[in-house]
Amino acid sequence: MAITILIGFSAVNTANNIIYVVASLLLGFMLISGIFGRANLHAVRIALEPPPEFYADTPAPIRIRVENPRTFLPAFLIRVNVFGRSPLIPYVPPRATAETFVSAVFPRRGRHELREVEISSNFPFNFFVRFRRIPLHLDWVVFPRLVPGPFPGAPSGSRFRGRQDIVDAGGPGDDHDIYGIREYQPGDPLKKVHWKSTAKTGRLLVKDFASTLREPVVLNPARMGPTQLETRLSCTAYWVHTLARRRVPVGLVLPDKHLEPGTGTHHKRVLLKALALYGED
Repeated sequence: MAITILIGFSAVNTANNIIYVVASLLLGFMLISGIFGRANLHAVRIALEPPPEFYADTPAPIRIRVENPRTFLPAFLIRVNVFGRSPLIPYVPPRATAETFVSAVFPRRGRHELREVEISSNFPFNFFVRFRRIPLHLDWVVFPRLVPGPFPGAPSGSRFRGRQDIVDAGGPGDDHDIYGIREYQPGDPLKKVHWKSTAKTGRLLVKDFASTLREPVVLNPARMGPTQLETRLSCTAYWVHTLARRRVPVGLVLPDKHLEPGTGTHHKRVLLKALALYGED
């Protein structure tokens, strides 16, 4: 832009027709850049989808969807400026959606919200970068950080020794009692890899076994002694995650609520959400 202004002044001062032509071309490029750049960002829609389990101080992938609802015009070089990152979507066809992921880390457990997101683009000539703010209504809960620590609970039976019983259980079940096939998770032993399914799908899959554990477990962060609240909540979250992964019925006792033992992914997330929101409600 500064060069265009300088050339324009030169054309006026020198009355040189060639300089007038150059200045006119540059002004034309600027006009075209403004029109197409504005149209490029117009009507673009953004949606963000956090993962179902988001732990504090742990990088997590957030899905970003860029939708172009226009009938004929594609969208080019769209940057989504969010969470300190600016992933680039090079091209979105008309009436189509493009996706990308951005890694985000939140140091604090609890509720988080995002009310707007900024998009930008230097299309078409990289003369200017144009910005547009898009309103959002996104709310999610960040679970406590998973920190291994003392076992904060016990079942009703007296034979349960605590942490060592979970270790002795050795996983979800015995090798002869297959429950199903699931994705490999860090810590799964290689002997449980289901090689036939892995070869068919191209993804690392492991055998899941029926639970052999006997008694429900109720966790209570207060049993961990005079440690900091965040440490107690993080250790309890670790054991919720560990026990749920082994399909052990697990419940939770907090000063303001009592959640009965249960199993399954939904139940695990209910417990983790209660830990995440403790002290906020």
